Amino acid sequence: MSIAKQLNEIERKVDTILASLGLDEKTPDTITAVHGTSFGNVVVDTVAQCIGISSEEVKSDRRSVWGTTARKVVSYILKKHSGYSLPRIGNILDKDHTSIYYYLNTVQRDKKENIKRYNHTMRIVKQVEDELGLDSNKMDPGEFLAVSEFQKTA
Repeated sequence: MSIAKQLNEIERKVDTILASLGLDEKTPDTITAVHGTSFGNVVVDTVAQCIGISSEEVKSDRRSVWGTTARKVVSYILKKHSGYSLPRIGNILDKDHTSIYYYLNTVQRDKKENIKRYNHTMRIVKQVEDELGLDSNKMDPGEFLAVSEFQKTA
């Protein structure tokens, strides 16, 4: 049996066990348990893989299009699915919380001013959510990322 088939079999068995425990909904906690690393690291690795860059590039200070897009997507997914604070997301990406605030606001600004870029970002978000089995119908972080959130973290 190939390694890929063995991994699929193991994942199927883990899903069966989680379902029997009532934990079949994919959440940051169940994803952490399955992958053996933090939810933040799983998201960074998955986004890097989907975009075709390294995890180190996602966390780097380089301003390449793909690196900044990856950081924007990671910030968006972590805020949407974990509710992590901006400083906590910043720690995962080795960035200041104000950078995370900027990434999240960029997504919302693109939604209004650059629909093509916004749709591109959302396609990557959807691909990562599907890859991780996350509920893509959760509320958009921009809907609850208000000035009060920024003031809490400042």
